[in-house]
Amino acid sequence: GRLVGPRKLFYFCSFVVRFCSLFVRISLTMATITKDLEVTVLENDDVPQERRATVTTSFDDLGLPTPLLRGVYGLGFEKPSAIQQRAIRPIMQGHDVIVQAQSGTGKTATFSIGLLHRLNVALDQCQALVLAPTRELAHQNHKVISALSSFLNIKCHVCVGAHE
Repeated sequence: GRLVGPRKLFYFCSFVVRFCSLFVRISLTMATITKDLEVTVLENDDVPQERRATVTTSFDDLGLPTPLLRGVYGLGFEKPSAIQQRAIRPIMQGHDVIVQAQSGTGKTATFSIGLLHRLNVALDQCQALVLAPTRELAHQNHKVISALSSFLNIKCHVCVGAHE
């Protein structure tokens, strides 16, 4: 019979992982929040200072490896957008981050830069997986991650369902 739900996703991901060296993992469609979750607020004047994300005004100040920094500037970024100033560092530190912002504010680059910073380029194995809710977003993620990582020794693949 046909597989449905989580089992289908598991078998699909198992198949993909066997044939790729890198797959970027972040779920863009869901997040689980528990009562024990420590939340870092990116921007809200009513939140105490110690719970707010620090603002980084330059990509140079993030401590990115030189090849990744070359990819960032090669993609045409000059300085981080407001969302990038607040969200890249927590992602780099391994925190769970939920980012909500308007189109064109750099959300894809934000999670991509944080994710690429966390990869061990010496390992030739799958280290991450990005799940996207639409084919178009999957291709956009792949394009941005590939461009940002053009000076890193990694492989990035996009896998989408069959075409109609």
